Amino acid sequence: MTRFEPHHDLVVVCQMDVIAHAAGVEMGPIARPSGRLTPAPTSSRRRVLDRRWLLPRDYLADPARFGRDLTVRPVLPPDGDWVSMQVALVQHRLVFAIRSRPDRRSAATVTKTFKFSKQFWSKCGLGDAWMGETVLAAAVTVLLDAGHIH
Repeated sequence: MTRFEPHHDLVVVCQMDVIAHAAGVEMGPIARPSGRLTPAPTSSRRRVLDRRWLLPRDYLADPARFGRDLTVRPVLPPDGDWVSMQVALVQHRLVFAIRSRPDRRSAATVTKTFKFSKQFWSKCGLGDAWMGETVLAAAVTVLLDAGHIH
């Protein structure tokens, strides 16, 4: 059994947009949603933000450039949805902003502070996992500490 959660997905995109703006990350033009949202599984073993089947990097024309090149073209893959694409683009731009800092904070410090694994931090940075609230807060903290957000 699946269910649609358009309100929740839109709230997530709005939160990511506000955080990206505060981080000085420009979102660029945002396309209008098609109205089609991918059904979310109702499994209790998955966290709410982990319900997407595609990875953030799947929403870029060249997935290997996730978080490394802001000129890479976003794409809406088969079975993808507009909201997930917008969230993936925010994550891509946040990772790029973190990687662009000259004074990179170590993964060990960030992950110890926020209590998640270095491997998961790395997966999010590669676009192989979606940032949930905790990892997103860690990413924003890294940018705050670097003075990118005032």
